[in-house]
Amino acid sequence: MKLALFADIHSNLEAITACLTHAKALGATRYAFLGDLVGYGADPVAVLDLIEQHATEGAVVVLGNHDAAAIGRVIDPLNANAEAAIAWTQTQLRDKQRTFLDSLPLTVREANILFVHASAAAPERSIYIKQFTFTHAGLLEVRQGDGNSFWGELTDEIAPARDADGKVDIQGTMQIITSIVEGWVREHPEQWLWLHRRWR
Repeated sequence: MKLALFADIHSNLEAITACLTHAKALGATRYAFLGDLVGYGADPVAVLDLIEQHATEGAVVVLGNHDAAAIGRVIDPLNANAEAAIAWTQTQLRDKQRTFLDSLPLTVREANILFVHASAAAPERSIYIKQFTFTHAGLLEVRQGDGNSFWGELTDEIAPARDADGKVDIQGTMQIITSIVEGWVREHPEQWLWLHRRWR
């Protein structure tokens, strides 16, 4: 069985449609949606209806912090932009979508696999990692024993790269994060396989 993992879709219908098509072309036979299905994007209803259909066909779906906020559950405070997006999203959702979100668990465990949006140690919290050394420890913690954990949100707040004018250099910062993650994966190939496809 080839399992396709999707996370932080944030109401982006075009992106999730493209990703599902790509996963199917690669032979995926099962899907897991790791939370934050809504927020920011323009199509929360269509995205939720699409994912609910996959759920009825056996896909794993877990609740993210933006999803919880959309149905009035406060998991962790959101930033101002996220709050504004959620306020708009709430005006778009109908009872069908609210009921679906309300039915979602924070975690799903199947045999030795744990699916979760944020922290495997505290699924009800969005824990933002401050240093990569802590990220490293967190990865080891959730990987102990014979199980695997798949989660959607892992935020590593590193010092961003800056250009000559002191402005944040997004590309440089992403290169730093990528090199850190790739280095960790090279050191622990038996524990983690990271597959990342960038949509432009």
